[in-house]
Amino acid sequence: MAELRAKCIGQKVIFSVDRLDYTKGLINRLRGYEVFLKRNPQWHGKVVFVVVGGAVADRGGELPGHEAGAGAGGGTDHWAYGNVHWTPLVYQFRNLGFKEVVALYRLCDVALITPLRDGMNLVAKEFVASRPDQTGVLILSEMAGRQGNGRGTDYHPVHSGDFAQALEQALAMPVEEQVRRNRLLQERLRRYNVVRWAEDFVQALVSTQNTEAGGGRGR
Repeated sequence: MAELRAKCIGQKVIFSVDRLDYTKGLINRLRGYEVFLKRNPQWHGKVVFVVVGGAVADRGGELPGHEAGAGAGGGTDHWAYGNVHWTPLVYQFRNLGFKEVVALYRLCDVALITPLRDGMNLVAKEFVASRPDQTGVLILSEMAGRQGNGRGTDYHPVHSGDFAQALEQALAMPVEEQVRRNRLLQERLRRYNVVRWAEDFVQALVSTQNTEAGGGRGR
């Protein structure tokens, strides 16, 4: 964390980490960030977006078109806003180790979990659990698997303007409000652990079975 912070002095850090899968919405995220830069010249030089894209399993090292496009910036024009002293986007195509990803969770001011569609995305929970000082802002897609679990700032991932607005709100959020939100999220994590989740899942299956059985007798 100390090494990373030394490289980002005077800058707010936005962080996202995903597999390079089109359902994760990386290209939409990059387009939304470009809209944010257009709208907010006051943030130029004061924010950096760190994007880490891990390889998708069983693809033999080849990148499909959308992944190669993401590696080139997704067809966006972030670079036009940078200069010799500031790079607005830091993109890395690699898989992070546990210590590396936790350091980035701890370092960043804003975490982005913005899939186009996801059955379950635990990155949001990892980010919240990694913040002992309870600071930081979570921006979560309405389409993420964690939707409805007491999230932070949320938006629809295909709307670049909404993304830019969510990012503006997150970067301007007072520390007191960050702590209030993350305290609630951390309390939920403590209560709703894997054992509780499994129990609720089994109970839901049993309830569905009983309902179907009752309906069958009624017919």
